[in-house]
Amino acid sequence: MFLDKKGNRLPDFFIVGAARSGTTALYSLLKKNPRVFMPQEKEPMFFICWNQPEFLKLIGENKGAKASFTINKLEDYKKTFEKARENQVIGEGSTWYLYAHETVILNIKKLYGKKSDLIKIIILLRDPAQRAWSHYLKKINQGNEFLPFLEAVNKNTIKHRLEGRFILSYDYIGFGHYYNQVKAYMDNFLKVKIILFEEFTKNPEETTKEILQFLGINETENIKNTKYTNTAGIPKNFASSIVDKLIFKPGKWRASIKHILPFGMRRDLKNYIRSIIYKKKELPSKYKKMLHYEYEEDTKKLRRLINKDLTQWMAER
Repeated sequence: MFLDKKGNRLPDFFIVGAARSGTTALYSLLKKNPRVFMPQEKEPMFFICWNQPEFLKLIGENKGAKASFTINKLEDYKKTFEKARENQVIGEGSTWYLYAHETVILNIKKLYGKKSDLIKIIILLRDPAQRAWSHYLKKINQGNEFLPFLEAVNKNTIKHRLEGRFILSYDYIGFGHYYNQVKAYMDNFLKVKIILFEEFTKNPEETTKEILQFLGINETENIKNTKYTNTAGIPKNFASSIVDKLIFKPGKWRASIKHILPFGMRRDLKNYIRSIIYKKKELPSKYKKMLHYEYEEDTKKLRRLINKDLTQWMAER
């Protein structure tokens, strides 16, 4: 149990990413366990935003609007864990943490001090080419991306967006350069658990049990797999496209729902609807070759670092 100087509880573990690699599904599964406390808001992004100006909201939202889902004040961050019971392990999951590892690790050590050695880190990794494509499709689904794929992943586009302080997740390419990101966590924390998305989706219940045991929790018998995931794709038909526009694209109706339904209920409902109205859109072969070339050397280094079979990632070139 981690306590600050005032006796406020802090997370015992972090799911640090990668984005679009099963973090939402894992968060939901862990949250169902009575021994685990996960905050209602999945991604506070605190250790990137601490005492920093807010990021600009997503493209497609009101111009100049701030990203309200982030937390940049320590007292507000602590409040998200106030309802945790004494016998619960506290976790937090923010997918920017892997990408922005330098800032995050520095801030964790600043807040936790020597106790940071005891923090447990969970990292989910996915074929970086498929991850980048899924990430792009998710932004399209949300109405927060309008550029063609090649333009959206162009280095100048990414640089312009980051310099404009748009949210970090517009760096579709950088989020998949795992080697330095993972190595930084392995170098700075004693307890790091790495899970491949492909393993997790194949057998989520067994993988979740493995993670609970990593967290020191033996109560794993009640794990039940969720029936839907955080799907990204394209609408199946005309009717689906209408539902997609009403629910997932920016608008007054979507904004009003935020004030009616709590975050967790909205998340589960939206994921369920996505699983019904979207069909998978495969990564085109021309983009696949480009992305595999982009990630080839990084993946080779990662394979040696984590000692996991990444043949599936490499074989799709």
